[in-house]
Amino acid sequence: MIAPAPLGGAEQVVVDLAASWNHNGGRAEVLLLLDPDASEPSIVSALKQAGVLAHTVSSRSREVRALRHIQQHMRALRPDILHTHGYKADALGLIAARRAGMPIVSTVHGFTRGDLKNRIYEWIERLCLKRMDGVITVSKGLKEFLVRKGVPAQWLTHVSNACLPPPLLPRREARALLGIDTEGAVIGWIGRLSPEKGPDVFVQAVHEISSPFELAVMVGDGVEAKTLREMGAQQTQGSKIRFAGLIPNASRLLAAFDVLVISSRTEGLPMVLLEAMHAQVPVVATGVGEIPHVLGGGEYGWLVEPGNVRGLASQIAAVLSERERASAVARSAKRHVSTEYDSDGWVARIREVYAISLARRRTP
Repeated sequence: MIAPAPLGGAEQVVVDLAASWNHNGGRAEVLLLLDPDASEPSIVSALKQAGVLAHTVSSRSREVRALRHIQQHMRALRPDILHTHGYKADALGLIAARRAGMPIVSTVHGFTRGDLKNRIYEWIERLCLKRMDGVITVSKGLKEFLVRKGVPAQWLTHVSNACLPPPLLPRREARALLGIDTEGAVIGWIGRLSPEKGPDVFVQAVHEISSPFELAVMVGDGVEAKTLREMGAQQTQGSKIRFAGLIPNASRLLAAFDVLVISSRTEGLPMVLLEAMHAQVPVVATGVGEIPHVLGGGEYGWLVEPGNVRGLASQIAAVLSERERASAVARSAKRHVSTEYDSDGWVARIREVYAISLARRRTP
């Protein structure tokens, strides 16, 4: 169960996990908490394409009514276990699961630590996590953080996300879809335009890049979109930044880029990192969350401290100026992610968490 954003890594994890679970002989269905006034999130079509059955509950209605609808779905579906993602799904799912007498597991994808409202939501989520039958964290740092916040260590399991190879468009086709009419070097950025993702750091870094390039493309939308456009327009390199907006299934466009940049201030394990590595696109990323571990401390990509504008620009320039080395690193990165972050091992580890949680719930 998830209250999905228009686009995001947690949503992709839900699609991939449900599809992989079904492929491995289980039966997974997804309950979506949707705002009927908002545009349809990309997860709806992604689940349909993956052959996963989805059910919807209006999250616009009063929480008591939404909870009643969730409980109706639980009675109709009779699942063995409920797996939630995100604070709203955690809170409503915990109540519904307890009333139904079924175990509940949550995956924690990260905390943005934004404004006061968001911090209150995250505080509520941490209260719920203390009462789950199992909690999965996508990074070791998240697990350590939750232990410090009082979530029982024996309830927590670190399970890194897996990468199901995204269906890639050929380079020329991907560029055409993005409106790129050059064969020159293009820098890519994919994500939510919000403070924790550091899009402002990327925009500033573009101004500092010393190696020649044709264009920097930012795919995504969010609260900082207007500010970022204004920031880009004020810079001498502003004409080289294109804001592509929200594009569903953006990972299929990765071949359009000569380097993919992740400028986050905080992370769990971003799916776009695994997807770029599998697509053999060189990655420059900030060393937050699970990113340094996935990149092998720099063996499979380029790392920089979060918020370091000049450092980010320097590493991007290194990729663009050393193309043969960048290609070799990208090939190694694909082998690494294909071996260490495969879906079969991922599903097996989550299956173990489910088994432990089921046993825990059955124990008097």
